[in-house]
Amino acid sequence: MLAAVAGTGQERYTFEGCEARTTYCPRDFTFHCAMKTIEQEHARGCTTDTDCVLVTPPNNCMGYGVCEPRPVVLAVQQADYAARVATEIQRYCEDAPCRAIASCVPMSFRAACSDGRCVASPE
Repeated sequence: MLAAVAGTGQERYTFEGCEARTTYCPRDFTFHCAMKTIEQEHARGCTTDTDCVLVTPPNNCMGYGVCEPRPVVLAVQQADYAARVATEIQRYCEDAPCRAIASCVPMSFRAACSDGRCVASPE
């Protein structure tokens, strides 16, 4: 959940439970923490591999979700996950002066259920 909408844009971006920290672009660590937090919130509660799906987040200024392993969430929560991620991407990437380009190593993963949590499993 959001602490406050006051943190929009890269320089002021905040997300509840995530440290306000920079690695390359302003608060990029915070943004990636937010993306992983949202994914984890939507990955709990599976009983079989078919409960889980690989998702591709919308294009974004940090290239999040472009490379494997992509996020994995419960199929029944995919729409809510997509809406929450889109909101955070908008908050962080709007008028972003700093952008990252993803450079991916070819890999292949599938959605799986492990201990009640959706995960990416190498094929």
